Formats: sequence, structure tokens, C-alpha cells
Amino acid sequence: MNNVNSDGDRISNQNKKDGAHGIVSGTDVGELKGNNSSLNMEEKNPQNDRKQEERNETHLPPDQGLTDKNVSSCSNLDVCNVLSEQKEMEAVVENSRSKRDFKVLQPYIQHTKEKGAIPKKGLDKFMHKTVDNMVDIFIRNKTKEEKKKVIKVVMTYISASLNTNGGIVKLNNRHWEKATGKDLDEWYGDVEKQLFSDSPKFIKFEGKYNMEILCLRIKPLHHRIFSVDTYLYFPRNTDIVEAKYAQAIDILLIRDKSGSLSELPAVEGDFDCDQTHLTLSENDQIQFKEITSKNIPGTFSSMINRYISAFSNHKGGRIIFGIEDKKFKVVGVELTEEDKQSI
Repeated sequence: MNNVNSDGDRISNQNKKDGAHGIVSGTDVGELKGNNSSLNMEEKNPQNDRKQEERNETHLPPDQGLTDKNVSSCSNLDVCNVLSEQKEMEAVVENSRSKRDFKVLQPYIQHTKEKGAIPKKGLDKFMHKTVDNMVDIFIRNKTKEEKKKVIKVVMTYISASLNTNGGIVKLNNRHWEKATGKDLDEWYGDVEKQLFSDSPKFIKFEGKYNMEILCLRIKPLHHRIFSVDTYLYFPRNTDIVEAKYAQAIDILLIRDKSGSLSELPAVEGDFDCDQTHLTLSENDQIQFKEITSKNIPGTFSSMINRYISAFSNHKGGRIIFGIEDKKFKVVGVELTEEDKQSI
């Protein structure tokens, strides 16, 4: 039940008993007076609710009235509130402007002029995505390692463009004066071997073998992801190969149950050193490998990881180390105790 004070304003029974002032819901109050203190309050409305709460909670406790000692504090609070509102409005305007003028920035990458086109990363510099990347290429290189090194850099840019908003990759043809059409065909053929089957729909090659600058215009894949190296492998009859894009997708869609070790093909149990097994042969489930490297643990780990991936992605299989795969001669693997622990 509510009572009415001398000024005609309603106050709750609890507030009257405690001598505190409270605003009754649904009632506009101009001024409330109590026995021991007085508090002048602004009329309640949505615009000053926040200001009044900050005044009451921060500067004016419920049992303290507005006096000449604390009026300056409230004035300062008003100034702070005005400045705060101005900053909020500026932030809103800045955000709306930034949405209209949104630009994608990418790290600016410089390339050396050395053979191999290994990039130097300048993380403190940025450029707009429409600025073309430049990669040095050497299409007359016949050395497998050098060619692979350059193509890997090119594939990195292709992958980045396919997985984002597309772009243009410029190829600085360092052999443009001496190259032939066959040189360019072979070089770009090696690039296409690492791409997916319908890549021409997304990648357009522009230029000729005798031009200094060649271009790759790349469209985004949108709902697909392309990776330079999936680290997925498949077995063939005599070796293993990296999985192609379509094969990687097929692996992810497989819902079959795992196979059993008992289903793997049988292999002879004992092999005597220096003995040749003419009846042996390799297939997509049985492979024989000889380790000739001095770093046996490192070589073994690298090989076994790839073979585990290959056999697991296919029908399972066995790999036997210590038998060379030409005449199937048992050569063994010499391991120290340290090698065994490392493996």
C-alpha cells in the first residue's frame, strides 16, 4: 500500500519507514523530501536514466542530498557524459565509413633475384590486394630440384588466390630471350600436374614463351579449398604418390569401417641376409625398401609416415625394410641402440 506525502506525491510504506526516497513505478516525480535530507531529481525519462544512475551510484549515495559541496562533481559528470556521447557518435560514423570503404590488405612480399625465387617477407609493409605479386621463373631449367623449388613458390601464390578473393600472379620470365615454346609448355605442364582437373575454369594463363612478363589470372574457389600439400598419399604397385585434389575429397567422404590386419596378404616370415627372393614382387599392398642413408632414424620416420598414409587411404598393406626392390635381395638395416630408441 502506498501513502501520500505533504506535497501530494506517492511513496512506498517501506521507504517512508526507513526515511529513504524511492520513485514509484509509473509515477513521474519532480522532487522528493524526507525527514533528514532533501534530493532534487530530474524528471524520469529514457534520455536521463543513465546520467541519473551514474550520479546516484558514483557521486550521490541514496542518503545524501545535493549540496553546494558536491554540485561541482555533478557538473563535471555532465561534461564527461557529453564528451562520452560525442566520442560514441564519432565511433559510429567512423565504423559506418569503414564498412563502405573496406579494403583487404595482404602482406607485401619482396622476391630475391636469385635462382629459385625464394621470397623475402616484409611484414611491416602492406599493399592492396589488387597489386600484383611477382615471381621469378626459369622455364629452361632442366634440373628437377631447381624446377621444383620455383614451382613450389608459384603454387603457394596460386593456392592463396584460389582460397581468398582471387588475384593476379605475375611471372617474371628470366629466360624469355632464349626460351622456346616447348620450354614453356613443359614448365606449365608441371604446374598443372599439381592442380585439380577443372583448374582451367579458375586459372587463366596469359603470355608467350618470348615475353618477359607472364600472368596467371585466378578466380576464387568460394566453396572449395585447395592446398599445395595435403600430406595424403596413395600406393601404386612399386611406390607411393601424393593424393590429388579429387582423391583427397573422396577420402574425406568415405564412411567405411576400418579393415583388419588379418585381411592383409601374407609374406614369408624369415629372410636370410644376402639371400635373393626371385619369387617376391611388389603391389599396392606390399612394398620393399632399402635404407642407405646414414641418418637411419630420420629416413625411416619420413618413409614410414608416408607409407602409413598411403596404405591407410587404400586397402592397407605391409612395408618391409631391408630388402632392395630391384632383385629383392636381403640387405638388412644396421641399427644401433641409440637408433632404436630414436625410432
